Parts: sequence; C-alpha cells; structure tokens
Amino acid sequence: MTDGAAGDAEGLSGDADDLPDEQAFLPEGIRIRAADPDDRLDVVRVLDGAMLQTNDVSERLRADDVLVAVAERGTGDDAERGAETVVGAAVLETRGEDRHLDAVAVRRARRDRGIGSALVVRAVRDARVLAGVSRVTAEFDAELREFYAGLGFEVEPVSVEGGDSPERLRGTLPL
Repeated sequence: MTDGAAGDAEGLSGDADDLPDEQAFLPEGIRIRAADPDDRLDVVRVLDGAMLQTNDVSERLRADDVLVAVAERGTGDDAERGAETVVGAAVLETRGEDRHLDAVAVRRARRDRGIGSALVVRAVRDARVLAGVSRVTAEFDAELREFYAGLGFEVEPVSVEGGDSPERLRGTLPL
C-alpha cells in the first residue's frame, strides 16, 4: 500500500499537541472510527483484498483493537448503497510497551488518497493515551518503507536466523 499523503504526516513522534488530525488526510465523506463487531466481515474483506493475514479479527474487535475508515452515507461511489461502507482497516495489538500495527489495509479503489496515513495517525493518537505504551511498531514488506518512513517511523530490517531479511522491515515510532 502506498499513500499519497504519507509525507504530510512526518513527525508523528513529536509532542501530542503537534500530532496532526487524521481527518486532514482524508477525502470528504470518509472518517475513521473504532470498529464494532458488526464490521467483522467488512474488515476481513479489506484485509483479504490486500492479501494480509492477522490474528483473530473477532478477538481484536472485542478488545477494541480495530479501526475502520468508512465512507459515509451518500458519498462518491457509495451514494447508491445508502449505508456506511468500510474502505480501510487497521488491526492493532498491545505487546508490553508496544502498540503494534498488525495490519493496515485500504480497498484498492480507495488507495493513494490518505486513508492509510489517517488510519496510522489515529492509531498513534489512540496509543498515546494508553497506560504503559511507549511506542508504536509495525512489520511490513520492503515496498512500504517510504510509507512508514514518511510517517516518522524508524525503519530497520527484520532480523531472522542467519542475518537480516531485506524483504521484511520493522518500523518503530517512539511516543
């Protein structure tokens, strides 16, 4: 996933007051909200469309660890449906002091519009209020290096037995 607005979000590790509002990255009619159990199938479809696998989505939903980007009623391609449509998702997990972005995905037709950046910005904003969390982490394919680096993540190769893996990277964003 690439995202046209990634460079505009640089500096997410700064002061909480300086964190940009995720809405600034989104096209009109799209907003980010916490997912609810009724969003499960839509979240799974968005992740499948991006060929991403994650831990049990139902469990993550129950733990309030899923964010969704939704197209509001009557906007753009969704005007005929007359209902909110999930166009992106972020699945998170708290691992000790880390708030880990397990998966970030946006429907193919909605990519490069700032939705992925907005999901990450919201995840960082939410992580800042969690007790004991000191950084946000992500693991991703090499082609996403610029996306995460543009959001202020420190990027390094994932260590595997026998050395580093150039195909997989880990991003860390101190809070």
